Amino acid sequence: MAFTRSQFRDRVESFLSGAMHEYIKAEVSERNGYNQFLDHWRKEVERLVWFELRIFISEQTTKSDFDRAKVIESVVDEYKKDFPKVMNSTRTTLASSYFHMTKRKTDFKLPDVAISAANFWKMIYDMLDSLEEEGKL
Repeated sequence: MAFTRSQFRDRVESFLSGAMHEYIKAEVSERNGYNQFLDHWRKEVERLVWFELRIFISEQTTKSDFDRAKVIESVVDEYKKDFPKVMNSTRTTLASSYFHMTKRKTDFKLPDVAISAANFWKMIYDMLDSLEEEGKL
């Protein structure tokens, strides 16, 4: 199926959002000593970034000729701004849904947001760089 620019953007957003949420779950859980799901969440991040998103970007055909790199860049820029908000909301979700914590969500510690964000975006840029080196972006 050939995608329009809007459909392509939506799919990139979906993969990126999923990877970011799984990454943050792992980071917040590890910071608070809840290691039960760490391997699962880290494997999901690997799968979403290095398999699903990478293959989608490199193999997807489009209905019109548009600059896929610019579309991806705009999605990444948008999500970079949201990283701290997503980390905070993920803390709330983890505290109540996964770990059934009775204490306040603010007692559930966050990892260093800047370091976590930098590591996540480095992984995304590494994947995009590998596509560019292969001439698939």
